[in-house]
Amino acid sequence: MIRLLIVILILFATAFLGLSLGHDPGYVLISTQRFSIETTLWVGLLLLAAGFFVLHFIYVSIQFTLNIPAKLKNWWEKHQQNKAINNTRMGLIEFSEGYWESAQKHLIKALPHTDLPLFNYLTAARSAQELGQTYLRDDFLRQAQQNEPKANIAVKLTQAQLQIASMQWEQALATLQHLHEIAPKHPYVIKLLAKLYETVKDWPKLIKLLPEIKRHAAKRGNSLNLDEALIYLEALRDLLKQHNTLEQAQTFFAALPKNLQNDPRFVLAYCEFLVSQQEWQLANALIKRALTKELNLDLINLYATIPAEEDKLNFSKQLLNAHPHSAEVHALLGKLYLQTRLFGQAKTNLEASIDIDPHPATYFYLAKTLEMLELKEEAYIAYKQGLTLAQAL
Repeated sequence: MIRLLIVILILFATAFLGLSLGHDPGYVLISTQRFSIETTLWVGLLLLAAGFFVLHFIYVSIQFTLNIPAKLKNWWEKHQQNKAINNTRMGLIEFSEGYWESAQKHLIKALPHTDLPLFNYLTAARSAQELGQTYLRDDFLRQAQQNEPKANIAVKLTQAQLQIASMQWEQALATLQHLHEIAPKHPYVIKLLAKLYETVKDWPKLIKLLPEIKRHAAKRGNSLNLDEALIYLEALRDLLKQHNTLEQAQTFFAALPKNLQNDPRFVLAYCEFLVSQQEWQLANALIKRALTKELNLDLINLYATIPAEEDKLNFSKQLLNAHPHSAEVHALLGKLYLQTRLFGQAKTNLEASIDIDPHPATYFYLAKTLEMLELKEEAYIAYKQGLTLAQAL
């Protein structure tokens, strides 16, 4: 509305001026000491307008000329950025297709003008890894770190992943342990560190990390698929292989979670060590406690070899009462009766074991028992049956 009023006013003013000049064209005189110009008002106005346009053109031309370097610079920078985008895109495509060398060249070529140099450096490092150029890989990672100091964790995580892929266990451990120090709650750092400890079989450190693993698994609703029992078992086996003292073994076993202290695998490993240390009484007690909770063939076989104690037969009879159809318990009783030279009862239990579930070892003990009973023909048959069964297995 305001614009319309302004246009109307201008039209009225123009019309009025035109009518006025029609009656009186006016007079313009420009005079100096050397010359003078006189003309009508219309011509003067036209000359004034022409002068204005000429001066404006000159001003615009000068401004345009002065801006040419800046415009050329902007054009060149945009051109370089577009080239960098194209090189990065080409490098990523080649990286995905497995053309590592050309991918690396395109990614590095784009670096001076890309907005995301960190991405190019990290992908170039992965390309160098695929080409086996570990020195170049580490150089790209170092430049990425210098270029983007705030991305320290991202760069170090990439470095650790690539070191693990190259089976550079010591370097990867150093990288991840450093990351764990500066980012102790980072879930992916914990995950990689746990997997690496498992790979290099550093069970004590993995056990130390387990509380953090559980805590993060509970928060995130997932797990690392780590077998906690197996971790503790491997740690126990390694400890026992290192010729540690009985006291160290007892301390470790006592510190195990309660559910694992009754696990047959743990009891077997620990009791084998105790037997080697001639700690028969403690071994017997632990095996009896474990067998009361769960029958286990390996524990039964170990129990049979431990030097006899007074209640060994009685405990085995109690086991048989609780598990009357257990071939393992019948075999155990048969071995114990054989050791105590109660050959008739040994024969009965060994035959009962074979009837339930025949095993070559049981045939062997039966054959020995039959020999003691001077039943040589039957002993021969038992040996033969055991051998045939062993060959069939």
